[in-house]
Amino acid sequence: MKRNVIIVADYPFIDGGSHKVAIETALFLKDDFNVFYFSMGMEKGKEIDPRLINNNIKLTTYNEKSSKTSSNKLCTMFAAVYNIKAAKIFNAYLENFSPDNTLICFQTWGRISSSSVINVARKKKFKSIIMLHDYLQICPCGTLFNYKKNKICNFHPYSLNCFFCNCVEEAYIIKIGRFTRGIVQSHVLKKYKTIKYGYISKSSIRITIKNSSFISFMNSIYIPNFIPKTNTNKKTEIKVEKNEYYLFVGGVTALKGVELFCQACTDLNLKAIIIGQGNKLEELKYKFPNIKFEGWKSKADIDSYYKISRVFVAPSLCYETQGLSAIEALSAGLPVIVSDKSVTAEYIKDGYNGLHFETGSLIDLKKKLKLTQDNNLVNAMHKNALNSPIEQQTYIEYKKFIVNIYKTCF
Repeated sequence: MKRNVIIVADYPFIDGGSHKVAIETALFLKDDFNVFYFSMGMEKGKEIDPRLINNNIKLTTYNEKSSKTSSNKLCTMFAAVYNIKAAKIFNAYLENFSPDNTLICFQTWGRISSSSVINVARKKKFKSIIMLHDYLQICPCGTLFNYKKNKICNFHPYSLNCFFCNCVEEAYIIKIGRFTRGIVQSHVLKKYKTIKYGYISKSSIRITIKNSSFISFMNSIYIPNFIPKTNTNKKTEIKVEKNEYYLFVGGVTALKGVELFCQACTDLNLKAIIIGQGNKLEELKYKFPNIKFEGWKSKADIDSYYKISRVFVAPSLCYETQGLSAIEALSAGLPVIVSDKSVTAEYIKDGYNGLHFETGSLIDLKKKLKLTQDNNLVNAMHKNALNSPIEQQTYIEYKKFIVNIYKTCF
């Protein structure tokens, strides 16, 4: 008899990398387990991902809004700290399952459900996996980043310095709300003994453990994101030394360092392409009319941009947890320029398949961009990128891999 896996996510559609992983995880597991997808949220103009419908996945979804889109800001702010309504709904939902043959995987919960659903699972003694897509388990904002200063925050999470530091883009009351949410969440997680923390990169788990009192190597498990193998023939199609464009793919937000990248390319009169969406998009489009802003594109479309690009740039100002876009570009054969404090740097050997630059430094980024004007260097890094030791797998290989991981967690 098949065992049950419940995927918990805020939304039933792709709203960033973590929801992409949530949906793809359900698809990978659906043939070997009874897969259930539980979602509390829905936003205007969005539609349920069609892959969650009529695909041997049992979907349950509600129409709750996040604090960013709800008209009732006060109620959603309290719900973000501890969503009592979500707890009641999830408690009733779990009445149909037994802890003996059911595993819960919490992919995302911070925007809608809150840690209330995790607490329900704890009280009912379900075994669970919490995916560490960000640093929400250890940081009030989930990023270990100071948005006011545009740099990595060095205060220890949930210390007095952390509390009094107004590090968010919004009003300080938002920081207080997130701080409170984190205190409640930490209390829940510390009491949850039958839980595993799924990390996606070695650097990110080291950062997490350093800043946590309850996450350790003993209760964590390595569950990397799926990086599909690139067809060898397609890799060799890229002639980087003949290309002029410098490529960025990701969220167009402050912590991703997009403005730094735009400024560097503008100062050096280099051609650049930005693929992605975010709250800085319109501002940067106005400020840098010389840059090509292409909006969000599908994976197939992004592959076509690799063929016209010289170098991929990952200028993140924060740690991140993996930097999947940069890794996919590297696996396709593009050299990658990466900020040295980002965990993506663990995949890039400086001077071999890409270059490191000092995080947040416009001067150093421009220096490294200039180096890649050398055709011999960029071509050598391209060839090395093709042979980089990335954990690429076929769909079948990764499916077998992740199914085995989930079986061990029961």
